Amino acid sequence: MILDHMISASLLTSFFPLSIFCYALLEYPRPSKYYWKFVLYYTVFLLVIKFVIHIEVLRNDESFKEIMTKIYNYKIGMKLHESSFSHEFFMDIFYDALILIFLLINDYLLVSRGVWSKREQEIESIYQANERIIKKNIIKNKEGKDNSNTKSQKELNKKDLEQRKSKSDVLRRHNRFKTDLIIL
Repeated sequence: MILDHMISASLLTSFFPLSIFCYALLEYPRPSKYYWKFVLYYTVFLLVIKFVIHIEVLRNDESFKEIMTKIYNYKIGMKLHESSFSHEFFMDIFYDALILIFLLINDYLLVSRGVWSKREQEIESIYQANERIIKKNIIKNKEGKDNSNTKSQKELNKKDLEQRKSKSDVLRRHNRFKTDLIIL
């Protein structure tokens, strides 16, 4: 996105670095799906406008050419090229198409990981899952659902629960240490 703005700096491409630095980096822990959708739609809009400008009917109209030269002189970001198949036109849309491809890959990855529609606070952490399993096993043992277990199996289950509790404590301390480092 920033590379697109560096190569073809204009008002239309300035949206990308501004959205990244003024919004996306400030949203904790990651930008929401609405931000990614908006950037995706904006990129598609830019590509459609760039293709519409190069329709032969419009390109042959003198008043349209005059309007497009004024727009290009003000650095809005739309340039009328000699041909729809020219190298300049290809380079003009190449980075926008690349942004579109990477945005679609990003959306796919967020959906496949299950964080597309969830916030980071809604996702269960490792030590929360560990505590949930420990509580479930404790309740299960108290209710006597493990009547088929022998004493040695019950002792092994208790040792396993104690090990999980200690691992949970280690994970909790580790996460506290990470947050302390982030704060510093």
